[in-house]
Amino acid sequence: MPKPQSYSARGTGPSLNF
Repeated sequence: MPKPQSYSARGTGPSLNF
């Protein structure tokens, strides 16, 4: 499945940042 385009600063999990 496609990976999220953006990740959290920690990199612990996928997070959307706008």
